[in-house]
Amino acid sequence: MSEVRYVTSELPGNERYSLLYMDDSLVIDNSDLIFKLARLKSIGHTDQPRGLRLAASGRDAWLDISAETLYEHQANLEKRLSATRKEAEILEARLSNESYVAKAPAELVDESRKTLLEKQSAIVRLEHELEVISE
Repeated sequence: MSEVRYVTSELPGNERYSLLYMDDSLVIDNSDLIFKLARLKSIGHTDQPRGLRLAASGRDAWLDISAETLYEHQANLEKRLSATRKEAEILEARLSNESYVAKAPAELVDESRKTLLEKQSAIVRLEHELEVISE
């Protein structure tokens, strides 16, 4: 459950959270391992989902976080998305400048292209995380 560790590291504060799931045999069969590796407070079955859904895993699982923590997490994601989009725009402008591409050292141009791809990937991930929160 690397997604659990990643998401909890992104949440405000430094708490341990509970993992809630609905009829998920993978979670049931591996609950001890998930508990230990994801550094959770607890794992429990629920009939009523609440908190932050873990969508990337494709599981019916949620981190049980408060509405306040969820709101703060969403605000942080929106700020990061905005900043990342701005950084990507700067890189796109730089790479669309023929003079830059022609005169700059090839390593620098390649690094700019690589960084742009990383920023574009981060944008997709952040948009997905925000989409999951909005569901």
